[in-house]
Amino acid sequence: MQTETGIESHLKDAAQLTNAAWAVLAERVGGVWLIHSVYRLNKAAQNELMGVMGMLAIDAWLCGSLSGGYSRSTTIPANKTLGTARFFAFPVGGTSQVVLVGADEQTPTAQRIWKLTASLLAGRSNSSSQTFLPDLQSGLPFDLPLAPDKVLGGFVQAVSFQGAWLAIRRGDSLDIQADWNLPKAKGASLQIDENPILRRVNRSLSEVVITRGQPNWDHLPYGSLKSGTTMWMCLPLVIGQRLIGVVAIWRQKEFSLAERGQLRELAVRVAPYVEMAVTFSEMTAHLRRLGLLNDFVLTVSSAQNLDQIARRVFGLLARAFGTELIALFLRSSDGRVLRDYRLLEGKLSVISMTLSGHPIQPVIKDGRVRRFKDSGREGHVGVHPNARSEMIVPLKYRGQVTGVLIIESPQAEAFNQYDEHLMVVIASHLAGLIEYTRLREEAEGRARSLGLIHEVVQQVIGLNNKREVASISAELVAQYFKYELAVVLLKDDDDKFTVQGIGGTQSEVVKEALLGEDFIKPDGVTGHVARTGESVLVNDAAQDKLYKPIKGWGAHSEICVAIKDGEQILGIIDVENRDHSAFSHNDLIAMESLAGILASVISSANRYQKLRQTIRQLRETEIELNARMEAQTLRRKQAPASRQTCGGR
Repeated sequence: MQTETGIESHLKDAAQLTNAAWAVLAERVGGVWLIHSVYRLNKAAQNELMGVMGMLAIDAWLCGSLSGGYSRSTTIPANKTLGTARFFAFPVGGTSQVVLVGADEQTPTAQRIWKLTASLLAGRSNSSSQTFLPDLQSGLPFDLPLAPDKVLGGFVQAVSFQGAWLAIRRGDSLDIQADWNLPKAKGASLQIDENPILRRVNRSLSEVVITRGQPNWDHLPYGSLKSGTTMWMCLPLVIGQRLIGVVAIWRQKEFSLAERGQLRELAVRVAPYVEMAVTFSEMTAHLRRLGLLNDFVLTVSSAQNLDQIARRVFGLLARAFGTELIALFLRSSDGRVLRDYRLLEGKLSVISMTLSGHPIQPVIKDGRVRRFKDSGREGHVGVHPNARSEMIVPLKYRGQVTGVLIIESPQAEAFNQYDEHLMVVIASHLAGLIEYTRLREEAEGRARSLGLIHEVVQQVIGLNNKREVASISAELVAQYFKYELAVVLLKDDDDKFTVQGIGGTQSEVVKEALLGEDFIKPDGVTGHVARTGESVLVNDAAQDKLYKPIKGWGAHSEICVAIKDGEQILGIIDVENRDHSAFSHNDLIAMESLAGILASVISSANRYQKLRQTIRQLRETEIELNARMEAQTLRRKQAPASRQTCGGR
């Protein structure tokens, strides 16, 4: 085997003989190009060259050179550091390596020198059937992402073709793990039963060759072929009588009998190594996931609050299962509010909303562990739009479902029975930790909120004018709780809701808006609360059907609670903010607590006003009665005098 120093020496000698500006030895590994040895290229130029090789067109061009086994040249895309207008590619026989030479021009003699250099670097025969397998064994079983590329590279070395892909079977699907000259194929999942060609390969366990124009040509699984492509072959990878994967290759000319025999033999010989790679990979993944329990104890258990717990759990699950499609739903202690945790673009998003009517409510109520291999199955929740497989694990504390943890994957059949058992264990530990942390957070939050409410109550207690009570309450709530808008509406004598108090930094904007419309929207949040007396929490107004904005003012978060005396609704408190997820369950509890106190104050004020009105009416009645009595007494005094006068005459 050539040493790196020896390779650089070959590159240097050849470059000096051919007047080349620079030269490198590059290899395609795992779908990307890596530079192994360099002559006359600094770090910046090497990075630029790797970027050029990563371009889809250049990558396909280099793959064509390797699969065809012939040299070629092309212009280099606009660059600042490579220093030449063209580079030449000379494939190293029997490998996935190529010598790249930077030069504006290379004479036929110079090109022969580089071909000779490439053959020297090969250091072995081009016979892949003899030398491929030993290289395949080296380090392969422990690196599944690299194994399919090595296997497919063996087919590239065996015969020349335009493109290829290798897929490994997972349940009823084939997942493409490696590609050759087919950008973005890696990761695609093909359902065996949905394609007639794959069904045929699965049943017969033998290769299928299809020529352009045959009926099944239009059903070729995955990939758009060039117009000049005429032949397509699918080779099964079989262990015993079980299909573990397939290799698909295509090209412009027919496969000879000798080539078909060579490819068939290669497929038989590599299948055990692919099986070994998959087995070791699954075992490694399982052990890694078991280590998640230890990580859970060390990291998650030391978290200080719910958001920190969720962030750490998501990080551990993402690393263990290779997916960021994770969601955690927590129910509040009173069962009315749902806290939604998700990863959006790598950041943790937290939203609190009313549980009633939420799509996740039936899942929490059901309380069963469920695993779906494919999104087409009944009961699949699909929290994320691109999810195909899913695990749903409830969080139970003392027999009660307090939440649900959902992990999804864009791949079909991404989770197995071992994963399910592991998630159940994690969920059982997580439920107790979350419940303890939540109760502590709620207790601390309510203590702070009650302290602020006490400040408000001190200002309004004893007031006998309900309009004054509403006005002071709205201003103090907005000030103490940092709400952008706080509005208190009370019923008038005609049983209609009118704004009696408004406060907050946006109060003037809303006051101006209310000159042309009512604050109460019959089909909105305020109308619903005024009609039913049920509290409403909205943290994403754009997604809530009840939210109806006021012209000139739009909020993203809103809490609306009723001020009730028994079953009688006296008014409502409405607070709003322009930020998403501005309110928590504690905010809702605080506003309901305030509404309960205001109900007593307002009821007292109403009774006081009614008492004053009654006293006023009694005084008016007393004055009227006194006047009548005085008039009657006067008439009585006047009556005898009149009779005496009449008798004297």
